[in-house]
Amino acid sequence: KSRVQVDAKRLLPSTAGERCPDAPSLAAPGGLAVHSFAVQGDVLANSTGTHPVVDNDIFFEGCSEACDDCFANHLQACVAICHTGCQTYCKNSKAGIPGCAKNEFWSAMPGTNPRCTWDNNKETSCRRYRQCESKAEDGCPEAYLY
Repeated sequence: KSRVQVDAKRLLPSTAGERCPDAPSLAAPGGLAVHSFAVQGDVLANSTGTHPVVDNDIFFEGCSEACDDCFANHLQACVAICHTGCQTYCKNSKAGIPGCAKNEFWSAMPGTNPRCTWDNNKETSCRRYRQCESKAEDGCPEAYLY
Protein backbone atom coordinates (compact mmCIF):
# COMPACT_ATOMS: atom_id res chain seq x y z
CA LYS A 1 0.00 0.00 0.00
CA SER A 2 1.30 3.43 -0.88
CA ARG A 3 -0.06 6.95 -0.58
CA VAL A 4 -0.15 10.06 -2.64
CA GLN A 5 -0.05 13.49 -1.05
CA VAL A 6 -2.41 16.09 -2.54
CA ASP A 7 -2.13 19.78 -1.71
CA ALA A 8 -5.22 21.78 -0.72
CA LYS A 9 -5.62 23.52 -4.08
CA ARG A 10 -6.22 20.13 -5.72
CA LEU A 11 -9.09 19.07 -3.41
CA LEU A 12 -12.47 19.01 -5.13
CA PRO A 13 -15.74 20.31 -3.69
CA SER A 14 -17.92 17.43 -2.56
CA THR A 15 -21.64 17.34 -3.25
CA ALA A 16 -24.03 15.67 -0.83
CA GLY A 17 -23.55 11.93 -0.88
CA GLU A 18 -20.82 12.02 -3.56
CA ARG A 19 -18.02 9.48 -3.06
CA CYS A 20 -15.09 8.33 -5.08
CA PRO A 21 -15.66 4.79 -6.31
CA ASP A 22 -14.09 2.08 -4.12
CA ALA A 23 -12.33 4.62 -1.88
CA PRO A 24 -13.18 5.59 1.69
CA SER A 25 -13.94 9.27 2.12
CA LEU A 26 -13.56 11.55 5.13
CA ALA A 27 -15.53 14.73 5.66
CA ALA A 28 -13.24 17.74 5.59
CA PRO A 29 -13.91 21.33 6.64
CA GLY A 30 -15.45 23.57 3.99
CA GLY A 31 -17.36 20.83 2.17
CA LEU A 32 -14.24 19.22 0.71
CA ALA A 33 -13.73 15.50 0.39
CA VAL A 34 -10.51 13.76 1.42
CA HIS A 35 -10.10 10.42 -0.29
CA SER A 36 -7.71 7.63 0.53
CA PHE A 37 -6.25 5.54 -2.28
CA ALA A 38 -3.93 2.55 -2.08
CA VAL A 39 -1.58 1.22 -4.74
CA GLN A 40 -1.47 -2.56 -4.63
CA GLY A 41 0.95 -4.96 -6.25
CA ASP A 42 4.61 -5.80 -6.38
CA VAL A 43 5.65 -2.65 -8.23
CA LEU A 44 6.20 -0.66 -5.05
CA ALA A 45 6.67 -3.49 -2.58
CA ASN A 46 10.10 -3.52 -0.97
CA SER A 47 11.52 -1.25 -3.70
CA THR A 48 13.06 1.17 -1.22
CA GLY A 49 14.76 -1.27 1.13
CA THR A 50 12.80 0.04 4.12
CA HIS A 51 12.42 -1.64 7.50
CA PRO A 52 10.37 -4.88 7.20
CA VAL A 53 7.56 -3.62 9.48
CA VAL A 54 6.85 -0.59 7.26
CA ASP A 55 3.34 -1.26 5.99
CA ASN A 56 2.24 2.33 5.18
CA ASP A 57 -0.80 1.72 7.34
CA ILE A 58 0.46 1.83 10.94
CA PHE A 59 4.22 2.06 10.44
CA PHE A 60 5.90 4.41 7.96
CA GLU A 61 9.46 4.93 6.77
CA GLY A 62 9.53 8.53 7.96
CA CYS A 63 8.04 10.94 10.46
CA SER A 64 6.33 13.16 7.88
CA GLU A 65 4.71 10.14 6.18
CA ALA A 66 3.30 8.95 9.53
CA CYS A 67 2.08 12.47 10.31
CA ASP A 68 0.47 12.97 6.89
CA ASP A 69 -1.40 9.68 7.20
CA CYS A 70 -2.55 10.47 10.74
CA PHE A 71 -3.85 13.91 9.70
CA ALA A 72 -5.62 12.48 6.63
CA ASN A 73 -7.34 9.86 8.79
CA HIS A 74 -8.25 12.04 11.78
CA LEU A 75 -8.25 15.65 10.47
CA GLN A 76 -6.53 16.96 13.58
CA ALA A 77 -3.05 17.58 14.96
CA CYS A 78 -0.98 14.46 15.57
CA VAL A 79 2.20 13.39 17.36
CA ALA A 80 4.71 10.95 15.90
CA ILE A 81 7.08 8.53 17.53
CA CYS A 82 10.22 6.96 16.11
CA HIS A 83 10.39 3.24 16.85
CA THR A 84 13.73 2.64 15.12
CA GLY A 85 15.84 5.33 13.52
CA CYS A 86 18.79 7.69 13.39
CA GLN A 87 17.67 10.08 16.12
CA THR A 88 18.73 9.72 19.77
CA TYR A 89 15.08 9.96 20.90
CA CYS A 90 14.02 6.87 18.91
CA LYS A 91 12.94 3.88 21.01
CA ASN A 92 15.64 1.87 19.23
CA SER A 93 18.23 4.52 18.34
CA LYS A 94 20.71 3.72 15.58
CA ALA A 95 22.30 7.19 15.76
CA GLY A 96 25.74 7.22 14.16
CA ILE A 97 25.33 3.87 12.42
CA PRO A 98 25.85 4.15 8.64
CA GLY A 99 22.65 3.42 6.70
CA CYS A 100 20.40 3.92 9.73
CA ALA A 101 17.89 5.93 7.66
CA LYS A 102 17.11 2.86 5.54
CA ASN A 103 15.84 1.02 8.61
CA GLU A 104 13.72 3.73 10.23
CA PHE A 105 10.08 3.28 11.07
CA TRP A 106 7.59 5.67 12.62
CA SER A 107 3.96 5.83 13.68
CA ALA A 108 1.69 8.73 14.61
CA MET A 109 -1.45 9.20 16.69
CA PRO A 110 -4.03 11.98 16.87
CA GLY A 111 -3.90 14.51 19.68
CA THR A 112 -1.05 15.65 21.88
CA ASN A 113 1.65 13.87 23.85
CA PRO A 114 0.41 11.08 26.06
CA ARG A 115 1.32 11.32 29.73
CA CYS A 116 5.08 11.77 29.91
CA THR A 117 7.84 13.42 31.93
CA TRP A 118 10.67 15.78 30.93
CA ASP A 119 13.50 13.46 31.89
CA ASN A 120 15.97 11.25 30.06
CA ASN A 121 14.16 7.95 30.65
CA LYS A 122 13.45 6.73 27.11
CA GLU A 123 10.20 5.01 28.06
CA THR A 124 8.56 7.98 29.79
CA SER A 125 10.30 11.02 28.27
CA CYS A 126 8.26 13.64 26.42
CA ARG A 127 11.30 14.18 24.17
CA ARG A 128 10.47 11.08 22.15
CA TYR A 129 7.23 12.58 20.79
CA ARG A 130 7.43 14.74 17.66
CA GLN A 131 4.77 17.40 17.07
CA CYS A 132 3.62 16.82 13.49
CA GLU A 133 2.73 20.45 12.75
CA SER A 134 6.00 21.86 14.14
CA LYS A 135 8.90 22.90 11.91
CA ALA A 136 11.17 23.36 14.98
CA GLU A 137 13.31 20.82 16.83
CA ASP A 138 10.22 19.24 18.45
CA GLY A 139 8.86 18.35 14.99
CA CYS A 140 9.82 15.75 12.40
CA PRO A 141 13.58 15.68 11.83
CA GLU A 142 13.22 16.21 8.08
CA ALA A 143 11.51 19.56 8.82
CA TYR A 144 14.53 21.06 10.58
CA LEU A 145 17.56 18.92 9.70
CA TYR A 146 17.45 18.58 5.92
